[in-house]
Amino acid sequence: MKTGGITLITTHTNADFDGLASLVCAGKLYPDAYKCFSGSVCSNVKAFLEAYPQGILKSRSIKLETIERLILVDTREKHRIGKFSQIADKTPISIYDHHPSQQDDLTGEKEEIREEGATITILLEILRKKGIPITKEEATLFSLGIYEDTGSLLFPTTSSSDIDSLSWLFKQGADLSIVSEYLEHKLTKSHLLLLSDLFKSCRLYKIRGIDVVFASAKPKEHIEDLASVIHQMMDIERFKVLFCFIETEECIHIIARSRVEEIGVGSVLSCFGGGGHGQAGSATVKGMLKKIQKMVLANLKLGERNLSFLIEKRLPKWMREVISVLSGLGTGVYLVGGFVRDLILNRENLDLDLVITGDGIEFAKKLSCLLPNSCLTCHRRFGTAQITLENKAKIDIAGARKESYAKPGALPEISPASLKSDLKRRDFTINTLAISANPKDFGRLIDFYGGITDIQNRTIRILHPKSLADDPTRIFRAVRFSSRFGFAIEKETEKIARDVARGGLKHLSYERLRNELILILSDEYPEKALNRLSDLGVLGFVWPGLVLKKGLFSKIHEELFHLAIFLEGAQTWVLWFLALTVGLNRGETEEVIKKLRFRAEIRKKVLEAKAKAPFIIKFLQRKTLKNSTLYKRLINLSDETIIFVLAKTKSLLVKKRIHLFFATLRKERVYLTGDDLISMSLKPSPKFRKILDKLLSGHLDGKIKTKEDELRFIERFLGRDS
Repeated sequence: MKTGGITLITTHTNADFDGLASLVCAGKLYPDAYKCFSGSVCSNVKAFLEAYPQGILKSRSIKLETIERLILVDTREKHRIGKFSQIADKTPISIYDHHPSQQDDLTGEKEEIREEGATITILLEILRKKGIPITKEEATLFSLGIYEDTGSLLFPTTSSSDIDSLSWLFKQGADLSIVSEYLEHKLTKSHLLLLSDLFKSCRLYKIRGIDVVFASAKPKEHIEDLASVIHQMMDIERFKVLFCFIETEECIHIIARSRVEEIGVGSVLSCFGGGGHGQAGSATVKGMLKKIQKMVLANLKLGERNLSFLIEKRLPKWMREVISVLSGLGTGVYLVGGFVRDLILNRENLDLDLVITGDGIEFAKKLSCLLPNSCLTCHRRFGTAQITLENKAKIDIAGARKESYAKPGALPEISPASLKSDLKRRDFTINTLAISANPKDFGRLIDFYGGITDIQNRTIRILHPKSLADDPTRIFRAVRFSSRFGFAIEKETEKIARDVARGGLKHLSYERLRNELILILSDEYPEKALNRLSDLGVLGFVWPGLVLKKGLFSKIHEELFHLAIFLEGAQTWVLWFLALTVGLNRGETEEVIKKLRFRAEIRKKVLEAKAKAPFIIKFLQRKTLKNSTLYKRLINLSDETIIFVLAKTKSLLVKKRIHLFFATLRKERVYLTGDDLISMSLKPSPKFRKILDKLLSGHLDGKIKTKEDELRFIERFLGRDS
């Protein structure tokens, strides 16, 4: 194996033919990279590899610390790449994938993601453009990948690009007899017994007018290649949608297939930590079979479901108790907005958002009296209130209202309204959902505007054409949600966003623009959202010189990862702002800061980092440097400035010294205090500070180690050394 950092190509665990084909094809695009499975492979892939070895390593042969870059093919879900997930957040990644977005998708510096029938189709397009030749054996393998993931071109996701790629592969000598041999699902005796048990257990449900079949079995022995059995069931009975639940001693394997676009089984199973795409999905869960089946069925019926079981399952005890208290205060109480969205997506959100069909402030007063040690703040102009709980969680409460805008970008005028009208004023359909907290129908999901469908389709959609013009900050929120959730911005919404960005942003106050920009910069990985803002023309409106230098962003991520345990109060969003403005001079930077009306504290941090970074780097490159001198040079700088220096420098010596400062020097303390000096008959004076500073320098430089050393030093310092 090579020494130093390596580039590694990998795919999802339990690799299928599309994963294998994509690995091999990516290897031709990155000839110096290592190809490695992240875990097991499907049985038919295993059989193929025994006959046609491809020189692909197993994950145990790769040490994580040697990996400098990851190439992911046929997946971008963090939990599906085995041990490589441990370094995925701190390693540059390139992604080639055809699956729809999922909750824990990774973000790549380079991404080629399209919903083709197979990932190999995407890679072949690049390969052909580069004019890289392939062998007949490779053409056969690549054909296997396309045939398997498109259901022999019968799945609705099959694209014209898939067909075009197959046509080209035939011209390169693809052998269909081999394709047929390895795609043929040969059933063993164990498979046939399992198939029989599954057919006996079939139960039919009607979901939005579509027949959905549930089947379950508990085989007595471990069975490989369960997907072959499911494939046979679909072929024999021509089921529209099939969910199979295979019980073992440790867990339940859920394998699902769909022939219809209306029900995407991959998204249904994503709530269980599984994945896949519209036509095929899988998940492994623990629990009672009946309860799990009930949850899957509830997921399928999302549009008409009661979410009380999600409240019980996904919320912490203290929050369930708060909801129970507010539920007992009468009718017309609804949980709304982002809280409901995140509950469905299984994302943590510990702030409640309530709408009351009545006087929201009076309701808030009653609720606050019932919640110990809570703090109530009221805003009578808007009819809203906020309760801060003892654990710092917040409850936002508002009377149902509607809004009107005197002019684009202005704050809205408020008037009382129905729940439906209140939800209609929201920014996107995914935020229009409500859950009844009324005792009579507690947990009932209310969806007037298709929010559930857009959550299932992972889509950001405005409610009406004037939405973004009325409030241009919604463009920032659309991009933020798209990046955070892995959702796509709907085409018409994107078109309107581009139109508004060209002229409508001028109506937006810079305070609101600043606040939305900070929210995006406060995400852990803001690059994707910033790229999108740049593409839409929004960053150019803030300032023409704002640019994304991917290398700098990657280095900041790396340093934040290494120093995480030492950074308590650092405002990481300031670092991303520094990265955005790295190409601006001091005058331009000051103009941006002034335009966005940043606080004096932020102005100081940004300008300090930009002005001092080059001099600090030069200073820390000195051949010899005492620890005490290093400490004095860095101790009064902000954490943001020091991390910016780390990201900007290429010097290993500078990095080593800064890491020493964070890990050791900054924590160094002296034993004696001012009170100790007074007890030694010294009078308080500026000399105290000088003595304590010298004691600290002695500790830093290794000359003083104990309290006794300090006392001897003071004796010498005061000329009392006998």
